[in-house]
Amino acid sequence: MNEVPLFLAEASMYCELALQESWSMIPKDRTFPLHAGGKEFRVISRGTWNHDAGPDFLNAKIEIDGKILTGDVEIHCKTSHWATHGHHNDPMYQNVILHAVGINDLSPANAPKLPLIPLFILPENYDETTPSPLQKDGLCSAFFARMPDTAIHKFVSDAGLERLQAKSGKLLSEMISKGTKDALIMRLFEQIGIPGNRAQFKQLAQRLLTYEKEVREKYIHAILWGESGCLPDPAKTTLPHEAAAIVNELWNQWWQIRRVHFDPIQFSHHSRPLNSVSRRIAILSEFIRNFSENPLPVMLDVIRENNVDDAIRIFIRKLNISDPFWQKHTSFISAELKNPAVLLGNDRIIELLVDVIIPAIHAYSSVAGEFKLTAKVESLFLAMPKTASNKTLREITNRCFPGKESIFKTAAAQQGLLHIHKTWCEKLACNCKACPICQLV
Repeated sequence: MNEVPLFLAEASMYCELALQESWSMIPKDRTFPLHAGGKEFRVISRGTWNHDAGPDFLNAKIEIDGKILTGDVEIHCKTSHWATHGHHNDPMYQNVILHAVGINDLSPANAPKLPLIPLFILPENYDETTPSPLQKDGLCSAFFARMPDTAIHKFVSDAGLERLQAKSGKLLSEMISKGTKDALIMRLFEQIGIPGNRAQFKQLAQRLLTYEKEVREKYIHAILWGESGCLPDPAKTTLPHEAAAIVNELWNQWWQIRRVHFDPIQFSHHSRPLNSVSRRIAILSEFIRNFSENPLPVMLDVIRENNVDDAIRIFIRKLNISDPFWQKHTSFISAELKNPAVLLGNDRIIELLVDVIIPAIHAYSSVAGEFKLTAKVESLFLAMPKTASNKTLREITNRCFPGKESIFKTAAAQQGLLHIHKTWCEKLACNCKACPICQLV
């Protein structure tokens, strides 16, 4: 990374402020161990909190190994920041008597690069007699432990916003090369396809787009079922009465319009029954029938004509796709479900909005130069409710934000967690020392 993301720079500011607040509340006349420059010290006076240039606390008084010292205290997130902030050549810092940090990130070999100033690692809790071990699963966990919950949520949500912008940029390139409508329908098919069948559903979208527009509009159901290869042959398959009527009608349409015989698409059928390929095709079929192949104009109207909260409610209502047959079945040959199941639950609707619809509107607003629309789309994204957790979200939370699961209350925060995991943890194989977060904060 050539530039520090803004949300990362803001997080560093929050961390240092939290550490300064920690020093401002350090108990007096209690002994604390030093990491370097002595064995232990106690605070006689914390000093005056300095909000201007120079050391963070002025005119402090401490006792180190029985010797009284008067001078300034400098606070940093990490020990190395003394050098990276340029204090080693700054005369304003010549009277510093204690360097208090959240994390000691320098090895003994690098110690000579620092001035011979006593070093104190601030504990997370002064109820403890010794500093708690700050490194947990990830090196960054110590950094985030210093930040207030509101700052952590903003940090992660801003990371989610960066993920949205990346998705929007990618979709924008596809819109330019393929056309807005085709790029959006391809992305929609991939998303509905769920992991394991994304490539296959993209192939289905490509086959759909080979038909003339008028044919697609009139026979969308038949094209999707016929081209997918998931339409059972009623001459070879025994079908329940309700399914037989639907299949026969689809075949009657399909024989009229099919042009070239392709081999059936090789879908994976290892998903849960309620996530079956057949139900995914039913969702796409109903979605296109309800919104056409280009849902963008309808979605744009929702955002332009409503406030953020109302827009979210309208989106969720419009995307609550239903089909009497597929709410009771997982395939044409399956028995009827004991309890009807919606085709798209709220979590899947929100994922569809976050992964496809909102990035598409964001991309459109960039092309159209509608900056107010861009800002409103981003506000909508930041306000989207969270979905159910998953393995990746739990993994990144436990590694970087242990004990903070409850503070991530929006889909944007979840997207931020995924962004951190994919961009840094996964790409670097969890090599924390190479992570930009650990290097820059």
